[in-house]
Amino acid sequence: MFRWFQIVCLVVGLTVRLQAQEQKEMQLNLDECVQIALGNNSSLVIQKYTVLIAENNVVSARRSFLPNTSNITFSKTQSITGPREGQFFDANTGLIVSALGESTVGGSQRFSVGGIGIPIYNATLFSTLASNKQNLRSSEHTLSNTRQTVIFNAKQAYFQLLTAIKLLESQQEQVKLSEENLRRSEVLQEIGSTAISEVLNARANMANARATLIQRENDVEQARVNLAFQLGLGTDVYIIPTQLDFSVQSLSLSFEEAAATALRESPDMLSRKYGLLATRETLKGLQRSLFHPQVTANGSYSWNLSNDDTFRGVEDLFLKNYSYSFSISATIPLYNIQARDNIKTQKINYYRAMEQLDQAKRQLAQNVQVTFLNIKRLQRSIDASKASVEAQEKAFELAQERYNFGAGTFLELLTGQRDLFQARSNLIQNIYNYQISLAQLQQRLGGKPVIAGQGDE
Repeated sequence: MFRWFQIVCLVVGLTVRLQAQEQKEMQLNLDECVQIALGNNSSLVIQKYTVLIAENNVVSARRSFLPNTSNITFSKTQSITGPREGQFFDANTGLIVSALGESTVGGSQRFSVGGIGIPIYNATLFSTLASNKQNLRSSEHTLSNTRQTVIFNAKQAYFQLLTAIKLLESQQEQVKLSEENLRRSEVLQEIGSTAISEVLNARANMANARATLIQRENDVEQARVNLAFQLGLGTDVYIIPTQLDFSVQSLSLSFEEAAATALRESPDMLSRKYGLLATRETLKGLQRSLFHPQVTANGSYSWNLSNDDTFRGVEDLFLKNYSYSFSISATIPLYNIQARDNIKTQKINYYRAMEQLDQAKRQLAQNVQVTFLNIKRLQRSIDASKASVEAQEKAFELAQERYNFGAGTFLELLTGQRDLFQARSNLIQNIYNYQISLAQLQQRLGGKPVIAGQGDE
């Protein structure tokens, strides 16, 4: 059974190595991963197009104040009327004679500019422009929020890969130590210095360690695939992190400062705020459409020239054969039940957006507080884990010495080994979870620095 287990481990290890060789290797540090993610993320590209659409809507709303014309027409017609049969008196013969007349040619040229409209006052147009401007700001902050999310996801995946790699290295060391314990137990059992139960315990311990090793190897590959996915890379890319050590630094701001910065700088909050303002401007436009008049200036121009006239140049368009009209109209709304229904619906949308913004603010404050407390906890846990690792290393050394001299039991040795590697695993997880929490806090603060020397992102 044990030999079959060794064969399985060997096959799994060779498969992983062959896959790594077939894949394209990329050695990247944390900043390089972030830049690749920002360059490849499809959500960012989609949101950039959304911003361009919002910009075009603003331009379109501004152009609605410019004069507009429905059509410009130029036409040229020509008609020919064939000869008709007629009767006339022939003085020479004194008789009435029937004969064909001549063809008649006619036609004309026409140029017209019709339906020119110039809005003088339209409250709806002003509200539409203001609403589109707020929507543009909202889209820009949504883009910024998407960018911060991409940065955090890349950092989180990077630290998760480092955690898996470090845990794998620790487990490999544990497997080697378990193998040494097994060999030692087998030798002592052969010379009769120990019972067969210790050998069985050592074998079980080694089997468990190797089973955990397989899981650790799988965790590493999964974390590597997840990082490649977050960077927008294919499955044929094998990422090797080059930046392994990160210092544990204290936060450069208090919770009150962090909460205030988050509410002020969070792109998600800013996006919701400007979205609320856009909803309000739309509501104002609907309300004004019930009471404010619409004043519009209209004009038209036309020019005609028959075939009998001679066109002497462009000046003829303004000297003869022309006509134009100009008018100013004011439309005063009296009663529009559909507009009132739209106002009621828009009010509900506005109140809903207000409540959603308030809820988002409370949620953000809570998330910042939880993240802040988690960072503080992890910082203290790292110090405690380091002390625990040092203590467990000494305890394990003492257990080994006691066992070698026959003063200790094999169970004490296994217990010391288990406690030591558990303490190391806790330390590894605390260190990188601390970095993930820092990245999360920075994301919720809109990329603002949270430790000394850290720049905005």
